[in-house]
Amino acid sequence: SPTPTPLLRPSVPRAASPSSRQSLAWPGAALVRAVLGLVQGWVLRLGIRPLKLMASAAVTVAEDDLGRRVPEAPKGTEAGDLSHAINNMLGRLEESFTARAETDARLRQFVGDASHELRTPVQTIRGYSELYWAGALSTAEQLDDAMRRTGRESVRMATLLDELRTLAR
Repeated sequence: SPTPTPLLRPSVPRAASPSSRQSLAWPGAALVRAVLGLVQGWVLRLGIRPLKLMASAAVTVAEDDLGRRVPEAPKGTEAGDLSHAINNMLGRLEESFTARAETDARLRQFVGDASHELRTPVQTIRGYSELYWAGALSTAEQLDDAMRRTGRESVRMATLLDELRTLAR
């Protein structure tokens, strides 16, 4: 007579074949690799994003926008330290260029004023010289007055030039 089949069969451990182990390990390994790849991409993007933003800001600054600053990256990171250092440097550069522009403006104003102050004595000396050569200073009194005024203007011009030389030192 046939033996009855038990409803529950006791499990007997069997040695797994190498191919069955590989077939079970393959999907798990692929999943781990995929997750690690996503994490790696996220970390790289997170770390590189501040650097890309800094590079973009640096291009804008190089195009003559010294008021632009790089975005602040999280403090305590290399990108954060770099962004802080770059922003400090840009601030100092902007202050230097502003100070230089102000100095240039004052220098232009000074040169304009000095030019105007020197023009008067030169024109006076020239005018009296032309009067003399044209024969318009016919009397001794007119000639003495012209020479006195010419001498006074030449002293004024020499004083202005000495002051300019002192300022240049």
